[in-house]
Amino acid sequence: MGKLLTPAETAELLGLSVSTLGRWRKHKRGPSWVVIGNQIRYDPTVLQRFVSDRTRVTSLINDLKCK
Repeated sequence: MGKLLTPAETAELLGLSVSTLGRWRKHKRGPSWVVIGNQIRYDPTVLQRFVSDRTRVTSLINDLKCK
């Protein structure tokens, strides 16, 4: 297992605020997290999957059809 990330590190990586991550946790949204003792941590592998699952790719052909 690699290094688990803090909410601050995760927020910076995803381009979000720490408070957004907190809101997501409160509402059971966003990437999965781990609680160790009283510390919240994020697994980088889970974060990669979270971003990957939400990545949308458009092609130039589809863009031209929409115009």
